[in-house]
Amino acid sequence: MKTKHLLLLLLLAVIVPWAVNAQTNSCVIESFPWTENFNSYGNGYFTPQNGPCWAYRDLNNHGHSFRIDNGRLYLPHGNPNGLMNGAYCRLTLPQLELPSDHYAFSLDVYREAETKGQVEVFVSTNGSEFTTPIGYISTRYNYNCTNYADYHYGTVPPENGAGWYTYSFNIPYSGSCYIVLRCTSDWAGQSYTPKNLYMDNFCIREVPYSLAVSNITASTADISWTPATDETEWRVQYGTHNAFYNGTFQEVTVTGDPSVTLTNLDPVQRYHVRVKAVYGGEKSGWSLPLSFDMASKYTIGRLSGFFRDVPFNTYNKYSYTQQIYTH
Repeated sequence: MKTKHLLLLLLLAVIVPWAVNAQTNSCVIESFPWTENFNSYGNGYFTPQNGPCWAYRDLNNHGHSFRIDNGRLYLPHGNPNGLMNGAYCRLTLPQLELPSDHYAFSLDVYREAETKGQVEVFVSTNGSEFTTPIGYISTRYNYNCTNYADYHYGTVPPENGAGWYTYSFNIPYSGSCYIVLRCTSDWAGQSYTPKNLYMDNFCIREVPYSLAVSNITASTADISWTPATDETEWRVQYGTHNAFYNGTFQEVTVTGDPSVTLTNLDPVQRYHVRVKAVYGGEKSGWSLPLSFDMASKYTIGRLSGFFRDVPFNTYNKYSYTQQIYTH
């Protein structure tokens, strides 16, 4: 009997080595930036056997699994057993040991038309995907993900066409934690051809932080930040939509000092700004966004705006559209 138990334990250790390796120091990611482009894996199943320290689970128990295709990670749409739904799987990255909460996780996702896949990104201290949601990506490129804004943090906007897109999500933890991906491939049995869900180029890198605004005038504002490391070049995006939709923001390149003066701003708008570092041909993820108002706005006679204790137009002879701006 003891011999049978020993053989069983040895068999389990071979089948699920991640269950053993995940507790060893060799599995902890402590050096950054950390990247995984999946080029070192051969085509076929990407399971804990060939991805040591990664954890995987088939959430709907339909026999699906992540796979590698020419250096790219993908989840097949699949339809085993004649079931009318796509793959629903969880992938937990190796344990992280982050020195601070100034890091972001970025990945590439292929988005196209007529697909119902999605990638939900979580961060947790125990590997559970239901801890802290930080990102939500629909694989349909023209899908307005902000419809899910009440349910998913970090939703990404629609794009102009099919293709590979890079998204980054800030990690609000320091110390030991895990990045967890909960992925759903396209549904089988749709009126169109089901699609696989493709991902690539995972990266965890420090990002600029402590963004601040100062010297606001009627049309300008100074933005400063703390560099991620020793970089001397940055990309700064700013606009009036906090999701940074295509066409709703402007981008400038900054070199030298970590600061920039934004010009030609609208005095009645609220602006949102974010920064990423540039290291040669590589870039960090985006910083946490900073939001600021150009002025304190008082609306005369409409009980709207930032303050409601303004004089009523009947007594002060102001038009309904007249406003007072102060800062």
